Amino acid sequence: MSDTKFTPGPWVVSDTHPKRACLYISSPEDLWKTGDVATVYCAGAGTHEQDAHLIAAAPDMYSLLDRLFHECSDDLSGFAEMEIANVLKKARGES
Repeated sequence: MSDTKFTPGPWVVSDTHPKRACLYISSPEDLWKTGDVATVYCAGAGTHEQDAHLIAAAPDMYSLLDRLFHECSDDLSGFAEMEIANVLKKARGES
């Protein structure tokens, strides 16, 4: 994952602000250095908390896909390998 430029995980949903219907996602180890990683505003009734937890899981999901891609590529079908490569590129902002 040396080619990534995002704040390393783990990320957690750290706080809520009910008047603005948003949650704050933070990297606990670097909270005082980096502040919040993201603020998730409600996109629809009752979805902001689920969105925030999905976003908070992103570094773990990226790490898992990256490991799968590099360590298991011999066991993946060509289609699966291409799909994983595309998702990793999207996460890095390359597509």
